[in-house]
Amino acid sequence: MPSPSGELLAWDPVGQKAVWRAKYPVVDGGGVLATGGNLVFQGRADGIFAAYRADSGELLWRFDAGMGIMARPVTYTMDGVQYVTLMAGWGGARG
Repeated sequence: MPSPSGELLAWDPVGQKAVWRAKYPVVDGGGVLATGGNLVFQGRADGIFAAYRADSGELLWRFDAGMGIMARPVTYTMDGVQYVTLMAGWGGARG
């Protein structure tokens, strides 16, 4: 029996086809944040938080938060600097 896995899929709604896929070794992926700056961010159940190029799916960086990430990332600007933040941990998500 194959191990469970997941993927982040970028979909072209006009062409009705997949543009790129980022595969990962866990089933649960958290929410996604796409920015106007050609970036896509996603956290995963295994604690990995990653940034991709929106047009190509190239992995730009990843960070291990040390605990599951199920909430979607949030972006905000303060004093002219843009930040990305997220909530990590299971809380009540798993009962």
